[in-house]
Amino acid sequence: MKSPHAFLLSTLMSMGSVLASSDPSANGPFPAVRQTVAIPGTQGQTLDTDLYHPGTPAEVSAAARRCPVIVLGHGFLQSKARHVNQGLHLASRGYIVLIPDSNSGSDHSRYADDLRKCIDWIEARNRDAGSIFFGRVRTDRTGATGHSAGGLSAIVAASRDPRIRAVSTMDPVDSGGLGVAALSVVAAPVAITYSEPSACNANGSAQVLFQAATSLKRGVKIIGANHTDPQDPAGFLSGITCGGANGTRQALYRRYMAGWFEYHLREDANYGPWVFQQAGGQLATDLAAGTITYELAGSSIEAWRHVHFGPAADDPEIAADEVDPDRDGAPNLAEYSAGSDPLDA
Repeated sequence: MKSPHAFLLSTLMSMGSVLASSDPSANGPFPAVRQTVAIPGTQGQTLDTDLYHPGTPAEVSAAARRCPVIVLGHGFLQSKARHVNQGLHLASRGYIVLIPDSNSGSDHSRYADDLRKCIDWIEARNRDAGSIFFGRVRTDRTGATGHSAGGLSAIVAASRDPRIRAVSTMDPVDSGGLGVAALSVVAAPVAITYSEPSACNANGSAQVLFQAATSLKRGVKIIGANHTDPQDPAGFLSGITCGGANGTRQALYRRYMAGWFEYHLREDANYGPWVFQQAGGQLATDLAAGTITYELAGSSIEAWRHVHFGPAADDPEIAADEVDPDRDGAPNLAEYSAGSDPLDA
């Protein structure tokens, strides 16, 4: 007779062949809505924030269940208007997305703390019985992304806030080594998707940031992309100074930004073909077609530990392979192999 965990593993493996996962660049199954909210920010200022969610203005789609959260930082001298389509796209896939206009100018450290204020705000709505978000937020599954300086602020926010469980930035640009220093302490899995080196992205600053990351990390360069392509819709001024956006390259940015969240925030292994170089998968196809380059460092079990244990992911008394924190007879390594929750007996 099979043990319960062996049975679960075989069941999950058989399910993997029939569960359909859609290309992360495509819209998901939910209607997506945008509203603008005022969120208390740093230094007593208010953050004018676009909030996206699956459903209608009056409710969060019941089929979306409890939604992971993503905060997104826009680039320097840009605005939340440059990421409307990405907000709608992520919301259609079941995420709650917050994109604040920055009040911080070139103070990227402050913008990082404003992104954290957005997380505080949506968590408070999750506890508010009068809010449409009451009980609908996966407060244990938050991700951070951003473009250019907004990507830098997302990295810095993750270095300060263990609630951020995955980072997936779009052509981030460092400033004064702030991002390099932050990545030395970011425990969350980090994806950096980036464009060709140019004056607009500090001649390939993203590659320096990728090398600085110490957690599980993946780097994808979109061949031929420019610094405007991560915007959607693209800004006129950025198009003049950094090159016009291209719909195919914008879709590749969506694919590799969102796919990282689908895999790490939802813990959906069906998205492996869009995250890793798996034979016959979309990433492998794009790589073979010469539309991207690809680098990976670290192991998937490191990401699994961070998703489940958060700031305790490096604590051997809780997260080591042989430890059984929920005392159900299956140590962490077995829970990882079976795709089960190590904190749920």
